[in-house]
Amino acid sequence: MRQFQVYHPLWMAFYSRPLYREVGLYWTGLALLYLCLLLSLAWLPPLVKAHVGLRRWVQSDAERVLSQFPRVAIHNGDVRVDPPGRHLIKDPDTGKPFIIIDTEATVEELAELSKESILLTRSKLVFQRAQGRETRIYDLGNVQNLAFTQDDLRRWLGIGANMLAPFLFPFLLAGSFLYRLVQVLIYALIGTLFARSAGVALKYDALVRLSVMAITPAVILDVLQEFSSVKVPLWWLVCFLMAMGYLHFGIKACKNLEPHVAEPAAIAA
Repeated sequence: MRQFQVYHPLWMAFYSRPLYREVGLYWTGLALLYLCLLLSLAWLPPLVKAHVGLRRWVQSDAERVLSQFPRVAIHNGDVRVDPPGRHLIKDPDTGKPFIIIDTEATVEELAELSKESILLTRSKLVFQRAQGRETRIYDLGNVQNLAFTQDDLRRWLGIGANMLAPFLFPFLLAGSFLYRLVQVLIYALIGTLFARSAGVALKYDALVRLSVMAITPAVILDVLQEFSSVKVPLWWLVCFLMAMGYLHFGIKACKNLEPHVAEPAAIAA
């Protein structure tokens, strides 16, 4: 019989033998749902931090850059700026230009700029990367009508700052879910050795579920470490050893089952 809900491992995976035992016996399908919940919660703090930081930048430092832009209009691939002439968009901190807007400029003038730089000419948009070793040129002939002012740039940045975190969340969650899924599948293989040495009859799918529980402390502590000033050397190794310790702990928790109960624990998926 199940005693624990899908959210209980968020704190009980640190210490509870009954939780690990129940996961090995009864959590058919719930372990992957729990993994999704765990990773969703793990991504929230860094995304909130990034969102707040980006909003703060847009409302303060970004203005020092946006105030340097002229009005730009592109009609049938032809670029016009107001006021006319050359406009150097400079890094407010270093004073070095990283964008040139000049309808009379040539691609060679990118040499004036920093490693990562942009040039907007009469008909082309040029990106320079890797200290000038990579240059990409985009012809603007297909741009029929586009115009923007400083106010437009402020509005677009504001929208981007508000939407970036929600936009990134599903992609980050999907990527981390696949990574962790591969990880627990590998850890479950290691768990077969632990189970054999402990004399516990658990099948591979039960060990996968226990592996999900075993990585919980490392995932949670990893989030906390990112927000602390303490950086642990070889943290990845610490997380691996922690997961192995909890996996062994979970397998040992199933050893106390009566022999006739151990087999259903192996069958649960």
